[in-house]
Amino acid sequence: MDIKGQKFGRLVVIRRVGVNISRNILWLCECNCGNRTTVAANHLRSGHTKSCGCLQREVTRKNLKHRIFGRLIVIRDTGKRNNDKNILWECVCECGNKIETSSHNLLRGDTQSCGCYARERRSEASKLDLIGQRFGRLLVIQELDERKHRNVLWKCECDCGNEIMTYSSLLTSE
Repeated sequence: MDIKGQKFGRLVVIRRVGVNISRNILWLCECNCGNRTTVAANHLRSGHTKSCGCLQREVTRKNLKHRIFGRLIVIRDTGKRNNDKNILWECVCECGNKIETSSHNLLRGDTQSCGCYARERRSEASKLDLIGQRFGRLLVIQELDERKHRNVLWKCECDCGNEIMTYSSLLTSE
């Protein structure tokens, strides 16, 4: 299939230049910024590659100061970068804790709190009365007195007849 002249993101296809080891057709493309790059056709069609790399550099340089991501407010650029060359930002969480996280994690939604949200969810799970509830092949039959970090231990009966003990967090995790 000839895609010469077609535009994919910031790239315009100039000409076919060969085939890679995976037998994908390689195309020479010109980016809006003027750089030229060779891209596999499948990466163009899937949207995996949208530029010569300038788009990713713009994303990592984007000023996120004062923006809110979940429970985090971005305070400042720390002046540091992670191994992937993403800017590390100092953020303050609604709970008052400060953390450092990357542009990438903030923009993708991977980091939305200092970890307090996950702790709250675990705590909520430990307060649930799970007796009579079914989790896969397990039926919760009894709450045991033993706890580990506020995580309740439950006695469960498997459909196969065996009984096991397990924690709330293991039953309720998604």
